[in-house]
Amino acid sequence: MTQRISEQTIYYISLTSNLQFCYIPEIFNKMPTHLSGFKLFFKTTVWTVIFLSIFFLLTLGGIAWWGYAYLNKVTTVGGIDLSTLKDNIVSGWNSELLNNKADITFLVLGVDSVPNKPDAPQLTDTILLLNLNLNDGTLNAVSLPRDLWSEAYKTKINALYSYGKERNPEDPTTFPKQAIEEMTSIPIDTVVVLTLDTVDEVIDAVGGIEIDVEHAFTDTEFPRSDVDPASKDPILLYETVSFFQGKQMMDGSTAIKYIRSRKSADKEEGTDLARSKRQTQVIDALMHKVTNKKSIRNPEVVGEILKIYNQKFSQTLPLPDMVAIGKKLYIEGASQVVFKTHSLTVYPDVELGVITHPELSRDHQNQWVYVVKDKKAFTEQLHRYLGKPIQESASNSD
Repeated sequence: MTQRISEQTIYYISLTSNLQFCYIPEIFNKMPTHLSGFKLFFKTTVWTVIFLSIFFLLTLGGIAWWGYAYLNKVTTVGGIDLSTLKDNIVSGWNSELLNNKADITFLVLGVDSVPNKPDAPQLTDTILLLNLNLNDGTLNAVSLPRDLWSEAYKTKINALYSYGKERNPEDPTTFPKQAIEEMTSIPIDTVVVLTLDTVDEVIDAVGGIEIDVEHAFTDTEFPRSDVDPASKDPILLYETVSFFQGKQMMDGSTAIKYIRSRKSADKEEGTDLARSKRQTQVIDALMHKVTNKKSIRNPEVVGEILKIYNQKFSQTLPLPDMVAIGKKLYIEGASQVVFKTHSLTVYPDVELGVITHPELSRDHQNQWVYVVKDKKAFTEQLHRYLGKPIQESASNSD
């Protein structure tokens, strides 16, 4: 039987290895005294969803360490009052939203925009499919190349969000959701849109991240964001960015450049596939940083993340929904979240690759693209990577 919580007290869960609990009366409500259910929050998804999960983990974890005074500091910096936070937690825990669901699939769109070109099409640099298994805590992530061609709509998939804004300005996510579902045969539950500026803010809020750069590379054509849109001078339009091999700390701005770089002459790093791998690497580094006890114990860090959440994500993915996810994981007894990343196989690099790069042709508007080589193999690989039975997904998308 699912345990409901009343409006009396709450047990905060500490992050100590021996699963101790700190009881604070007359603040919230009684929560299950089980560590794993809440530690699972931070790895619930990636990009936007991972950020929201980080927020919730840090909030509850911080409360455990520092109690009422810590919580007051967090809510003050975060711009939310204590009673509102309480109401969100109670609402989510008592929700029955996910009672009959075995998993959740997210489409995360990382939108690129140039400040001095507000009318330019908003293309998506990052396109991620994420599936969280609510029974065992497995989180699978697949990055779709931005240059993947949609045969149905005669465009690269990185333009779907821009076309969505033209079709439905009130909800521009409807069209890319529909198009990606049709292409992959994967039913999508939630679409989250994230700007790279927000990722920058989150990384800075946790004090930067450590990245182990596998191959040194230089990009001499990295686009500047503050350039005059009328300029034609390449010196003004581009800057040179370089990354040396090995471990290094990156602030938000540097990490974004590391993610976005795609013009390197290096054969290993000058491709969209390499960029997809770097995106996943930054995500993983961010997840590791926020599990650091130093971050969890810092109310300024937690408060800043809470502030970003309130400003940019609370309407898209409300906190009660995140609490409901944590509750479902707890009820199912998942002991940990296992984060797995996958990349689509490319032919001819892989004999049975599911996507390939064709010669330039008018069929693809003379653009450099990836195309699906075999639709059946493509959808089967995606379903396998995301841990979704293809029969079930196909039936759900009818």
